[in-house]
Amino acid sequence: MSFQWLKDGQPIADSTNAVLVLPTVSAGDVGSYAVRVSNPLGTATSPGAALSLTRLAEWKGGALLPVALPVPRVVGAGSGWRFGVMADGRLVQWSGAEGTFATVPADMTNLVSLAVAEDRVLTLRSNANIVGWRILPDGSAVDRSFFRLANVTKIALNSRYGVALRSNGDALAVPFDSRAGDPWPLFDAAESPVVDVSAWRERTAVVRANGSVQSRTESWNYPTTLTRPVSNAVAVSCVGQYDLVLHADRSVSAWRAEINFQEPVYPASGPFIRLAGSFGIKPDGSAVMLTLNPSNSVSFPAGFRPVTALAYGDGTLVVGSDESLPPTVAPLANRTVVGGRTVFFRADVSGTP
Repeated sequence: MSFQWLKDGQPIADSTNAVLVLPTVSAGDVGSYAVRVSNPLGTATSPGAALSLTRLAEWKGGALLPVALPVPRVVGAGSGWRFGVMADGRLVQWSGAEGTFATVPADMTNLVSLAVAEDRVLTLRSNANIVGWRILPDGSAVDRSFFRLANVTKIALNSRYGVALRSNGDALAVPFDSRAGDPWPLFDAAESPVVDVSAWRERTAVVRANGSVQSRTESWNYPTTLTRPVSNAVAVSCVGQYDLVLHADRSVSAWRAEINFQEPVYPASGPFIRLAGSFGIKPDGSAVMLTLNPSNSVSFPAGFRPVTALAYGDGTLVVGSDESLPPTVAPLANRTVVGGRTVFFRADVSGTP
């Protein structure tokens, strides 16, 4: 019996074993693979198996940070470690700086979301239970906390506590230590229900169903809460010293922390359909950095879309895209530079030859 492997119907040189092994995969390898099997009685060709490439990128000041992962559903970054919730609900943890993976607790399954802030991690399970911990420099988890809540739709994390948004419109503060007591309401529950929440260091911002925005800052003595002079907000993102607000007309405005002062933001008009940190996601799936200085605005390469997972923390940006690269993009390797940024690829095979 003899074997000949084919790519897009053409024989592959020196590929006559029962198993085809591709040690490295580049965009030039994208295509349909089949095997032709022959014996004295005749020849048969298998159905094709499609090989595509999916991208997970990470970069920090131009440094090379390889990531050998399928694209996570949700990503987070902080304290040198990166986190991803995979499509099957597993948690993965890696260090871009070292290129190493950390062993995560075996019970970190059935996850739907996570939030990362500095050395703290908060995860949300499919049953609405919340598990948090602190990360040590070696990547291990300590100070684990567990809260059993119901109807949690989104989580966020600042340097003081976690935040859980529930489907009834409550925004609850979740303490880092389970022994510190039960979660407590952050904002007046008698007002319009909360529909979105974001957090950064000592600050938490929410959007209410009536389109208003409130921003709460924890000081050493007592918290202060501002109501932003907006009425058509649909989402909010706390980033640095600013609250970015996404409006119903798909534009964005920037508000300075702790005071009601609006700053110009670029590009403000978008249009944007959601916010991810300091980035706006457009209807076509592309991502653009929102900045106060127009010369600093950054767009990803045009082919890098749709952006499905994005996180920024510890000076590192982690981005995932579900779109497969067409063969015409060749030549690109598993690791290449596009638009001054390092982009990494993984291979996906659909079908069995």
